[in-house]
Amino acid sequence: MNTNCGSRWPRLSSRWLAVVAALLAAIWVAAPSASASTGTHATSAARPSSSGVHMAGDSVGAGWLALTGGSSYYDGAGCVSNSTCYVAGSTSDATQYSGVVWKTTDGGSDWSKVVSAPSVFFDDMSCTAANLCVAVGGGAKMAGSSSYAGSIWASDGGSGWSEASLPAGLDVVGWVGCAPTGACFATTVTGTAIRSTDGGNTWTKLSVPTSNDGQPILLNAPSFVDDNDGYYVGTTTNCGTSGRPACRGVVLHTSDGGSTWSWENTPSSMAGLGNIACSSASDCIAVGSTGPKAAAYFTRDGGSTWHASPLPFGLANANGVACGDAANCYIVGQNDAENRGGGTVIFATTNGGTSWKVQPVTGPADGLVDIACPSASVCVAAGYSPNNGSIEVTDNAGVSPQGYWFTASDGGVFGFNAPFQGSTGGVALAKPIVGMALDRATGGYWLAATDGGVFNFDAPFYGSAGGAPLAKPVVGMAATSNGLGYYLVASDGGVFNYGDAKFQGSTGGVHLARPIIGMAIDSLTGGYWLAASDGGIFAYNAPFYGSTGGIALQKPIVAMLADPATGGYWLVASDGGVFAFNAPFYGSTGGIALNKPIVAAQATPDGLGYWLIASDGGVFAYGDAKFLGSTGNIALHEPIVGAASRS
Repeated sequence: MNTNCGSRWPRLSSRWLAVVAALLAAIWVAAPSASASTGTHATSAARPSSSGVHMAGDSVGAGWLALTGGSSYYDGAGCVSNSTCYVAGSTSDATQYSGVVWKTTDGGSDWSKVVSAPSVFFDDMSCTAANLCVAVGGGAKMAGSSSYAGSIWASDGGSGWSEASLPAGLDVVGWVGCAPTGACFATTVTGTAIRSTDGGNTWTKLSVPTSNDGQPILLNAPSFVDDNDGYYVGTTTNCGTSGRPACRGVVLHTSDGGSTWSWENTPSSMAGLGNIACSSASDCIAVGSTGPKAAAYFTRDGGSTWHASPLPFGLANANGVACGDAANCYIVGQNDAENRGGGTVIFATTNGGTSWKVQPVTGPADGLVDIACPSASVCVAAGYSPNNGSIEVTDNAGVSPQGYWFTASDGGVFGFNAPFQGSTGGVALAKPIVGMALDRATGGYWLAATDGGVFNFDAPFYGSAGGAPLAKPVVGMAATSNGLGYYLVASDGGVFNYGDAKFQGSTGGVHLARPIIGMAIDSLTGGYWLAASDGGIFAYNAPFYGSTGGIALQKPIVAMLADPATGGYWLVASDGGVFAFNAPFYGSTGGIALNKPIVAAQATPDGLGYWLIASDGGVFAYGDAKFLGSTGNIALHEPIVGAASRS
């Protein structure tokens, strides 16, 4: 649901309507299996059980890891410590819906259901270090009305959950925020503010302003740093159409627990706001949307001034925001229609909102709705994937460990701090392997042959061009950011898309000065670039930052890689020369006498470095890239032709 000026209501509407629509849907979705002829697939994703769910594989400590299952939707997240967290949402079967709360006590590896409340749905939750958790949402329809009544459930340490006493006639409660000192504040979807001072058991209405400069307002989420000092964010209403003022965001502040309120000095261009997180009385980040794009703002002086906080392109809805401290904050939401790489987005800042980076996520979620961070490096995010809830957890600030694989032309695979999942080294191939891509959902990988054959290892098989007559051979492969699809690209620039990979253009019908040698995915738009051996770049739903097409190169371009930090890209020549476009230059082997030519390159997960890989498996690390091993001193049966890295 959106307000009439575009600020997203992340807690109810689409989630609740989908819960009702899902009454006949299955609760659990089985993991996809691989094609037996092209590899094996043994998923490391979480699997449901009768007593709970378990995240297997690497567990935590590897960036963001996904757990899927257990609920139609998870709409709220809260943590009382780095190890103990909760998610709240709604599940349904053919006859009724229920509000559910799941709990972990080991940082997100194992979860157990602690609440199943019939005829209730949960839209948000908040927990404090004092072992207080509150889940809010709605229940049965109110008498004589089509609206649903509000419902709040509270727990002291999770040992016993009970439904709270609410003011009469209260509708669905969409947002809640509890202060570390114990007081809780909430808002209904129609903007009524309420407060509890007894652990969430009883609630009273607050008297808050209903208009700002003559414009009606709708309050959304609260954030309080103690029992007295806190904020509500919202948006003006009855605005944005002909003859009416422009819609804008509003911020209310109280220093006495809600007895009196003051308007914060916000920019007139501020977007409608849906959520806010304050790490202290001085430091807050608020999120919302303006038109089709998400927006974020930060204050470092207690709300006296608010600054726009530029977000990377690609986020339509900034649903949740959380801060582990004043510097380290996270935003979760959904991609916009132009981002073809999947629904889930996590942005992170390490400077209090001055700048943000996209963080790689592992799960197939359609979007994330809420996030809780008990510390700077530990977070739990809640959302939804098809017919399931989805949880993303991290205990290292979302930073993935470094690691890489090489593949040889016979499909032999060599992993360095990266798990070996299989190879075609002992298989008689019709055509040689030319490329490799990581499946970010499973941690497995795909190999691609020149005839378009695809071999999957702990990764789903989505299709191949192995049986199709190709005008030119396949020369590269790239996977979508959520692992639900991949592309093959031929030397004439023909693009073949599989799974959720969207065809966005090709040079298949264009006369090229030099052949295409590879492609890269733009994680911010979901588009892609094709690179030719002369460094010519062909951009499809991705920004063009430059090329070496007009430069006399000493050696041809052999690899292209996207910079996940800036959204730019690097081109790499066979002599190890590196050409940076909207991306920092960290070094090259352009002036080094190489034993064998460079054939592949990979970026580190944070985009602050890269590896260059030679055909003998020699590795050259630059920036923050760590040297983790090579095959430079091994007699290979066939040369290295491709690489992939953990992200």
